[in-house]
Amino acid sequence: MGDLVTNPIAETIGFGDITIKLEEYAQLPVGGQQFTRNSIVSLYHAGDGSGRMYAGESDGGRIVIIEADGSVGATPILDLKAIYGADLIDNQKPTGLRSFAFHPDFYKPGADGEGKFYTVATMSVVGGGTEVSRI
Repeated sequence: MGDLVTNPIAETIGFGDITIKLEEYAQLPVGGQQFTRNSIVSLYHAGDGSGRMYAGESDGGRIVIIEADGSVGATPILDLKAIYGADLIDNQKPTGLRSFAFHPDFYKPGADGEGKFYTVATMSVVGGGTEVSRI
């Protein structure tokens, strides 16, 4: 096998002239039961040239629109908690919205996929003494 190399990068890597500055861009609405602020599980650009982004929140089960200027739309485009109620959130287990994806034809007027997107969520369902997780 040959001799072992104790340090594959013998020279010290110097600092460059790149500086990173973090600035707050958007503030999501107040969270639900588990967290003060919701965890973002997915963040996608709109893909339509508008500069908008879509943020999926885990605990609240919402997908909200973040406009190009950083303002957040007052009404989510999806609210799974409103659909599934208390079954969506379980304070003892990781539940809620996990991910979402837009149909490739989401923005194509008249296409079968226009306005469609897909979600993955986990929730606890208790019934008959047996607890299961649904996806």
